Amino acid sequence: MIRRERDEINDLVRNLGEPDREIFIRRYFYLEKVRDIALRLGMQEKAVTARIHRAREKLRINLETRGP
Repeated sequence: MIRRERDEINDLVRNLGEPDREIFIRRYFYLEKVRDIALRLGMQEKAVTARIHRAREKLRINLETRGP
């Protein structure tokens, strides 16, 4: 991954609302399990999974629309 792409992804993650940002960081940066994230945040596992899915979709769309 080139530096520009990494910076774009970091910027997009920073702009996620809470608790989506915390969930995303815990899952993909700290590699925590969904179950552990749910317990820590007092949420259902399904809710955490849904938020991860939506956050990934937002990131994908934003990266695609930014172009090369």
